[in-house]
Amino acid sequence: MLPAFSDEDLDTFVTAAWSAWQTMAEESGEEGERYYNTVTQALSDNQ
Repeated sequence: MLPAFSDEDLDTFVTAAWSAWQTMAEESGEEGERYYNTVTQALSDNQ
């Protein structure tokens, strides 16, 4: 089993994942952007 990631490594990964998802959503057009915005809004509402 791998050791746990450091907080810094985890933050780096999460930031890169959100950025990549946003880029893909923007490149996929209006429906992709709408889905991205809906999901990210719901996630931030639940925090």
